[in-house]
Amino acid sequence: MNLKITSWACNFCHNCIEEDQEVLLVIHSNDSFRWAHQRKTAHFPDQVCPFCTTHEEAFAFHPLCLELFQSFFREYFRPEPEATRQLFELGKALDPILPVDGPSGVKHMLQVSRRSFNQKSMNEAIEKFRIKTPRAHEHTCTCCKCLLRRLRTLPNEILSDSIAPIAAGSPFQNALSIIGDMPAVLSELQKYPPRSYHVSGRAAVFETRFEFGGTSYITGLYNEEVPGSSLIKPCDEMYDYICVRINRIGITAIEFVCSDGAIPTRSKGDWVYAVAALNEPFYVKSKGLFLERILESAATNSKIMWDFSGLPFLMQPDSLLQDLRIPQPDNDMFLHYVPLNKATGISMSNISGDLHTITAHTDLSLYTRLNSSAMWTYFPLSSADDIENIWAVYPNEFLRIAGLVIQTKHKVVWLVPYFSPVAQEKLNFVHMASGPIRAFYQSDFGIVYGNHLFGTIPARTEDDELEPTRPPKIRYYRTRCPFTDFSQRDWMYSEASLADVEQAELCMEGSWCLGMLLHYKEYKATVGQFRYDKEIVKYTDRPRYISVLQDRRYIRISFFQSPPPVDDKCKLQEMTGTIVWWYSRLGCEVSLFKN
Repeated sequence: MNLKITSWACNFCHNCIEEDQEVLLVIHSNDSFRWAHQRKTAHFPDQVCPFCTTHEEAFAFHPLCLELFQSFFREYFRPEPEATRQLFELGKALDPILPVDGPSGVKHMLQVSRRSFNQKSMNEAIEKFRIKTPRAHEHTCTCCKCLLRRLRTLPNEILSDSIAPIAAGSPFQNALSIIGDMPAVLSELQKYPPRSYHVSGRAAVFETRFEFGGTSYITGLYNEEVPGSSLIKPCDEMYDYICVRINRIGITAIEFVCSDGAIPTRSKGDWVYAVAALNEPFYVKSKGLFLERILESAATNSKIMWDFSGLPFLMQPDSLLQDLRIPQPDNDMFLHYVPLNKATGISMSNISGDLHTITAHTDLSLYTRLNSSAMWTYFPLSSADDIENIWAVYPNEFLRIAGLVIQTKHKVVWLVPYFSPVAQEKLNFVHMASGPIRAFYQSDFGIVYGNHLFGTIPARTEDDELEPTRPPKIRYYRTRCPFTDFSQRDWMYSEASLADVEQAELCMEGSWCLGMLLHYKEYKATVGQFRYDKEIVKYTDRPRYISVLQDRRYIRISFFQSPPPVDDKCKLQEMTGTIVWWYSRLGCEVSLFKN
């Protein structure tokens, strides 16, 4: 483990090592493998950690997991230096190769526990423990050995679904994890050590595989048949690209495809990238058992990885670099694909002035996965209100804000945080698209590339006539922004016409309104936040009056068909004019205008 790893995790049980737990590190130094010191507290790796900065790689283990390992696998390692070497190679083989899609604490712990709790693992544990037949009084004993004997009589479904969640993270689960996965991994590591080699794409290509944690991984690629291999490309088969599917541990599949051929949908949890067909053999890098990368050559520095395998840009992975306005990156780039073909709208989040996420709002988990301070804006789509132009607003030395300006047939919407009128000329606009678009793309919000990267598909090309090159008019705020000097980038401005509203949908949090989606005859518009993880209240009849109650930074909205009783606390207006809605994580402020 080194500075590229952001937390301590045991390479056996895969559980986190908490700050009050001890940790042992196995390191490679001076062509030898040895144990580093034992720490009393497991602080995160940082610049002041000598074992994080001195050694290129080191791998962490719970002391208890080490004891279990040495007890269970004593026959594998004699003398002891061989055990230390094997532990290092095991850590390297299981070392994450992607900075994204990492296990999230409890969820990953539960997955490991469920894989481990089965009759096979328990029978192996009983054999390793050399557990004898129980005595009469041991049917009530709660020691580990007696529990194993009783649990192995249960069906695998009950062990996995009912018992595993209870035992997740316990020493009991740690022991079963080691027995369940590690013997096969240690055995296969002897056959597939870390190495780099080349494979010809002109000849036939064979692969070998190994299943770990319920997922099948490629362990080797060859130009001739070897024991246990299978043919994946005949000798005479032509191809333009190799489609590589990869997850956090290794490469799960490769496909030799033509540019005009269909690409099957990726497996859940995999990323996809393309390797162009060249006259020379392609380059394969193994980290021991699991393949780490397949590239055009050893000199290739990085790839653009997508979370969607059917993407047209998969066949042109380098064409985005110019559109993203960045040089050739030193590390891999991870881009999310946001298709719009079946979407009724897109949701965008903003955190402290920076555009953070674009989604077609079908993935409701994004609302909880992101920072709670994220502000969400919903942009409705309609076949009668096609997108005509999109501009991106990028941060610059004057303004650290980012967002989108979208022009449709009926409206211009600024999905950009507050900026002063004086700053209008300093905004960094880039015209991204003209006409309807197929999708958005964006960089993974868990990785920092300097600025968040986002764009449209089809992408802008040099042959496109992108006029006008700036938004059609200067933005005008009808009311002053209710910000303080410390929160101006947190506020978003929205406005919409109240005339001709046929229906309204209110986004509610308790009795307070976060925002509205207004339906007109040919298009829709939103004011405030509109989030699909909140309660949505619909008014299907054409409203004639609107009432607004402002209580500090909270808003209550009501619609009526006839004038309600007078309430001095509420603003009442016929459905004419304009509604202005400022919103931020600090609250809302709403104003009504008659014209």
